[in-house]
Amino acid sequence: MGACANNMCFCANMKNGIIKAHAWAEREKILPRLIAVKYLEYMQKPETVKYMSSSWSLTCSCVGGRLYKRGKENTKNPWLLSHPGEINLNPPNSFFWSKSRDGKNYAVKGVIVTFTGIEACGLEKFVSGKLCHGRFFDPAKILTPKFLELAGTASRMGESGYWDASAIFHEIIASLHKSRPRNDDCFELFPPERQGRHSSLFKKVDSYFKANINKPIRRNDIARHLGMSLSAFAHDYQRECGTPPMKRLTELRMKLVQDLLLKDNNLEKIALDTGYCDAFHLSKSFKKIHGISPKEFKTKFLC
Repeated sequence: MGACANNMCFCANMKNGIIKAHAWAEREKILPRLIAVKYLEYMQKPETVKYMSSSWSLTCSCVGGRLYKRGKENTKNPWLLSHPGEINLNPPNSFFWSKSRDGKNYAVKGVIVTFTGIEACGLEKFVSGKLCHGRFFDPAKILTPKFLELAGTASRMGESGYWDASAIFHEIIASLHKSRPRNDDCFELFPPERQGRHSSLFKKVDSYFKANINKPIRRNDIARHLGMSLSAFAHDYQRECGTPPMKRLTELRMKLVQDLLLKDNNLEKIALDTGYCDAFHLSKSFKKIHGISPKEFKTKFLC
């Protein structure tokens, strides 16, 4: 668990696992500053093992099930059960003990990030006096991919990847600051709350839909208009708005179709004005969504 030597890249395929690590050259004026990142994946024997880090560290466990505790050399802190996605914030010069909960070998898989400048990022407020460390639960696995991305960047890019790794590290810090306290001296991370129709992305996409509603529209067209990749656009829209963008387009088109039908417009013209290739395809979509044909809709509401 100790920090790696400065400016060192290390990768080892052990008999029962893998360790990959990189430690960057010192940058004195940068705070908070990354020192090293280590990725661990191996099988641990059941007996108790003890580690100590001389620096502040963040650890992310990809698997759970082992028992651990942290504290000073002679601590009487209780053993805690680790959970998948659990993140620990550990003060310097504190000890870490780990053991099996059932007397069998257990899997270790996770990332250790050592850093300095805790005061600059304000994380010390999360350290519990009772537990002697900060403990975060991440049931939605919000940060696990970020820790793995950080470890991959460090291993792949080495010294030249410091700024890329640092950017990911700062994203992790920002996410930890959004965690909410629980009633057990721990904190929990939650997915971003959906903003729905108050989302700025929703408003931008709606504006594009309304301006081009009489034209064929593909997701690629919207993403290009917004200057986003297709995958980023689709992911962000679904997350913020809770629905796929093309479902929203259909909703807007159907509302316009209903308005034009109530004005007794010709169905072929309505199809052209709302982005459908012809009256047949418009009628088919209308009946699928509303359960009645456009003609039946007109009869029902105009008579």
